[in-house]
Amino acid sequence: MAFIVEQYVGDQGIQLANEEIVRSFSFGTNWQTIRIGVRLAINTYSSIPLTSMRMGVCTGLNASNTDTATDAVWWTMWHPSAATLTYYTAAAPLYYVSQENSLGVPAYQKVAGSASSFGAGTVLRSACSANPTALRSMWLMDFTKGTIGAAAIGLTQYYRLSVPAGGSVLLDATRGDFLAAMEAPSPVNMGGVGLSTSNLPTRTVKDWNSMFLAWPSSTPTLCIYDMAVSRFT
Repeated sequence: MAFIVEQYVGDQGIQLANEEIVRSFSFGTNWQTIRIGVRLAINTYSSIPLTSMRMGVCTGLNASNTDTATDAVWWTMWHPSAATLTYYTAAAPLYYVSQENSLGVPAYQKVAGSASSFGAGTVLRSACSANPTALRSMWLMDFTKGTIGAAAIGLTQYYRLSVPAGGSVLLDATRGDFLAAMEAPSPVNMGGVGLSTSNLPTRTVKDWNSMFLAWPSSTPTLCIYDMAVSRFT
């Protein structure tokens, strides 16, 4: 059984606008498998072209947005060059839905300001809630280091599934739902997918001691209501 060892809660939420938030672990690099997760919503009322939020682990306080020497590994929620998020108004709660699963969702490592993809996982049609018309959606990711000095790592992503275009989908997730999902072996009402490959291309030193969430758009903003990490081993 996992247990929650770190969490961040914003009373009114935190809004990201083409920026990222980094949260250091109190246990530093003393872990082998963790789950990182957020509860969030997108703050607009129209479809969003070509965007993808990123979540992952990093060394220190510089993550995916920095051009300085750093080390970060992350997975995208949607394909960054083909993920127009369609906004549906057919029934409450209102939500966004991504493209079909014809495109792999890539993972990246960034070293010394240069990012490269090292694999992709096929995500089914996923959804994210709109704010404030609906409550929050959850996005979780399991991260396993493997052997120190070896390239292999493990990544599993959990996300909210949607229904076919035009239908309604329940996206509301309470804080209790989020905390339960952070501990569950297989979070309920969420799809899960692993990477097709897990070999880091440029660096195998596994000194990641922080998690981060990045949102690439100035308009709309992304609202974060909970951010947590569970250490499994």
